[in-house]
Parts: sequence; structure tokens; C-alpha cells
Amino acid sequence: MDKFIYVFYQYSIMSDIIFDFPSLDKKDREILFELDRDARQSNSSIAEKTGLDKNVVNYRINKLVEGNVIEGFYTVINSAKLGYQSYRVYLKLHFISHAKEKEIKSYIIKSPLTWWVGESDGEFDIAFLVWVRNITELREFWRGFTGKYQKHIQKNSISVYTKIHDFSYAFFFPEKVLERTVQEVEASETVEISEIEKKVLRIISGNARMPTVEIAKNLGITAMQVKYAIKQLKEKGIILGYRTKMNLKALGLTNYKAYFQLKDLDQYDEMAAFVRSKPNVIYIDESIGFADFEVEVLVQKHSEFSLFVDEFKDRFSEKIKDYNYFIYTDISKINYSPLQ
Repeated sequence: MDKFIYVFYQYSIMSDIIFDFPSLDKKDREILFELDRDARQSNSSIAEKTGLDKNVVNYRINKLVEGNVIEGFYTVINSAKLGYQSYRVYLKLHFISHAKEKEIKSYIIKSPLTWWVGESDGEFDIAFLVWVRNITELREFWRGFTGKYQKHIQKNSISVYTKIHDFSYAFFFPEKVLERTVQEVEASETVEISEIEKKVLRIISGNARMPTVEIAKNLGITAMQVKYAIKQLKEKGIILGYRTKMNLKALGLTNYKAYFQLKDLDQYDEMAAFVRSKPNVIYIDESIGFADFEVEVLVQKHSEFSLFVDEFKDRFSEKIKDYNYFIYTDISKINYSPLQ
């Protein structure tokens, strides 16, 4: 057993905060857990894992969608394989009217170059990710944006995203933390894809559970061609997984972003192992130009976040130089595919 796995196992048996979801029974939580691990798996597959009839699974999923617990399903894509580099932008705005702030957010959301947009409370007001093929595209986007809104921006932070550790939600069943899926989006060599693969990717990027037959009908191709295209996209490392976009507010959850400046990186892997073992950790971000260690965690109360940070700081106090955090209050856009 190597060091990383040993440390991960050692931390995974530590006690964690248990969340309370009064509006969800155990079967709903089991369905959500499975959907978030693989949103494209069939109702029959989920039924087998949850001990329910597949028609009951279908009914419960529809009720979760109608109740706005589930907001959609998306595909996790390694856009670097398609020749795109991700840059992250944090903005702090001056005191402006609600209408002007809404206008700025709308501009960012509508841009075909943004693939993740969030609103935050704390050091920054807006966070978003853009993908570009080269630095010239980034410059043109930034010039266009600041040309319209520079006077409303108090400060900004732009960093290069090098890797995203995207964890499926394990907080429904903390004891299953080792069973959750982890997709890692990182810089890599580009690959070629066919026109059919591009078309399929465009569709399932924002609707990961769309049936194969329906995709085929929309594209005017056969279901076999769709299956083959998806198979190729997975083998090429472009499709990494299928996730569920849940309404965190409806679940009573708040998304905190904690980021640390370190004295050195000697214990980085141990830090990553520690937070990976926590069922309410949903991302570890790696970037150039912002912080040395970044983690996102979901909690139901601020005190739970404080406990998480205190435990982290106690364990790695000798390595931490500085620390800060902010809260994501809303996620307005998630679409991992640059092929719009």
C-alpha cells in the first residue's frame, strides 16, 4: 500500500459531520447518491442498487426534478483534450445598482467562452471560468468585457486552472466516501474527434441523461452511431463522467471556498488526502496565480465549516502561511463542453 492510499484510508475513518435532510427519505438519498456518481446509468441499474422497482425509481427521480432538488444533469468533459485552456476570474465590484450587477452577470453567463459562473459573498462577488484556445482569445474576451464594465470593477484576480478534482457527492452517506467517483480535469495533449462525436458531445454536455434513441433522432443518425461516438469520447479521455446538478439551497447546503497560502508544498499530497476523505468536500482546485491549496466544502451551518478549517489548520499548522474563504451563493452556469 503506497503512502497516499495509506494516508487516505487513515483519514477516511475519522468522524465527520452528519447532515440532516428532513425532506428526503433514505431511498431518495440513495437515488441521488447513485445519480451523482453516474447520471447516465439506467433506472434499472439504479433500481438494482437501491432495491426499488425501476418504475418507482423513475417516479422518484421525476418528483425530485419537480421539487427542484434536481436542476439537471451534465457531462464532465476534459476540454483540454479538445485544445482549450481554462482560466478562472474572480471579481469584486464597486457598490452598484442591482440592475447593473444583474447586467454584468448576464453578460458573463451569455458568453460562449464561459463554462462555469457563480455568485459569491466575501472577498469576491462573481467567479467564472473561461476556456480559450490561446492567450489571444483570452485577451480579446477580457478587453471586450472590461471595455464595457471596467469602471464597475473594484479588483480582479485571474489565474490559470491546471487541474480540477471533481468529487461526486458523498454527504448523503458519509460511510460511502470511498465509493464516490472522482473526475480529474487537467491539462493534456489534444485529440481529434469526428463531426458526429462533436454533435453528440454538444447534446449530452447539458443533458447527460438524454436517452440514446432520442439523441439519435435529434441528430438524424442511428442509435448505434450514438453509442459508438460516446464510447470513443470516453476512450479518448474527453468524457470523464456524468453528474447531477442539485439545488444546494433546497438541500439546506452552503458552498464554502477555502484557500491557503503555504510556506512550502512538502505536505500538499497529505493535505489532498486529508480533504478527499471528507464526504462534504466537492472540489480540490489546482491553479497558477491564486492560492497554493484550494478546497470547496458543503455545510449546513457555518460552525461546521469552522470545524473543518480548524481541523485542517491544526493538522498542517506548520505549513500554512495565510488563509481566507468566501461563500458561493449561487451557481448560474455549468457546462463543461466548449462546443456550443
